[in-house]
Amino acid sequence: MQVAQLNDRLGAPGAVLTSSDLGVDAPPGATLAEVVLEGSPSFGYLWGHFRAAGGEAVRVLLHTDHLRAVSRAMHLPHHHWGL
Repeated sequence: MQVAQLNDRLGAPGAVLTSSDLGVDAPPGATLAEVVLEGSPSFGYLWGHFRAAGGEAVRVLLHTDHLRAVSRAMHLPHHHWGL
């Protein structure tokens, strides 16, 4: 449910998070387009799909600190990531 809420917020006008905002290894200025769950919902991997201007999408593994930062930026303080 948290991933769906993040993606809803990321799809809203003006909701922009860049690779630099999150400190992930993606092209500078690439924007987070969506978060994708892979594997078991109870213990899966969460990937961020970033899009760079004029480039292809880049897939980056998101860690707990990244997910917390995304939730804070999207004003979703009730999200809990990690153990």
